[in-house]
Amino acid sequence: MADSKEVKEWVEFLATKKITDLVDSDFKLVFIDTEARFGEVMWTLLDNNILSVPIFNKHTHKFVGSVDLLDLLTYAVTVFSETLLLSSDFLSHLRDEKKLDEEKYGVKFLSDLSLRDPWCPVWIDLPLLSLMDMFSKQVNLHRVPLVDEDGYVIGLISQSRVVDWLHENVNKVPAVILNKTVGEVIAEQGTKGKVVTVRDNMRTSEAYKMLLDAEVSSVAVVNEAGELVGNLSSSDLKGTKPGCLFEQFYFPVHKFIGEAARRFGRDTTWPICCTEEETLEMALEKLTAKHIHRVYIIDHEKKPIGVLSLCDFITQLQYGENL
Repeated sequence: MADSKEVKEWVEFLATKKITDLVDSDFKLVFIDTEARFGEVMWTLLDNNILSVPIFNKHTHKFVGSVDLLDLLTYAVTVFSETLLLSSDFLSHLRDEKKLDEEKYGVKFLSDLSLRDPWCPVWIDLPLLSLMDMFSKQVNLHRVPLVDEDGYVIGLISQSRVVDWLHENVNKVPAVILNKTVGEVIAEQGTKGKVVTVRDNMRTSEAYKMLLDAEVSSVAVVNEAGELVGNLSSSDLKGTKPGCLFEQFYFPVHKFIGEAARRFGRDTTWPICCTEEETLEMALEKLTAKHIHRVYIIDHEKKPIGVLSLCDFITQLQYGENL
């Protein structure tokens, strides 16, 4: 009975909160025009060290979509040839906007090309629970634009911000949710043993193709023995200099994620992990302390047997699945 009372109080607490409670006051909007081409989108994302950028139509004065790094990645690894990507004049080719076919290189074509980040504007004054529903595993949006009554984007909010907020209020989360083991969580979800993996010596472009084909946001990197040695996702593209981006697609994965770790100031590519016996609260502490998007579950041989993403944490902490 105590458990059900705690869960009821937690849900009632969440019901009192609105999306505005999570919005950063120092938000600065970066956007691109509907007439932008591939090169301009790439430079905007990389120069601002962001994962996604809204598209603004200057004629209608409305935001009409967004493009993220995974959309650019989808395009690069499926359309451009290796010879073109590695050619010395490729960036010059992208800069010469007049030569680029809008239907082939335009932002309208690139928008949500990966089918991972649809444009879904959310009114700023909606309840937080509505946003959590959108971020939970039933829908699994990664980020949404926040709009005012005129439809103007006044903020962006992501799964990671919601998880950070949940961690800030972890003292209110029922113990019955926090004390679940991660082994119990992946068993409930039916995801144990279903981790998508790539070899550390595989070419990065091929590894990203596997990520896209599997319709996941990241893949576990393993060595010859199947041991977890890293993680590959679109976030590894952040901070890359445009002139080096495509060259790095042809690195082996271990070198690519090693370069990413160096840019982020990390001394190892080893991802954050936990064992099946650790609790959801322990996993949440690791996730938020390192500001990462997922925690891998490994067995006693250091082989990945599961993964908990931001979406999984939101789903579990919202109501506690299958309580």
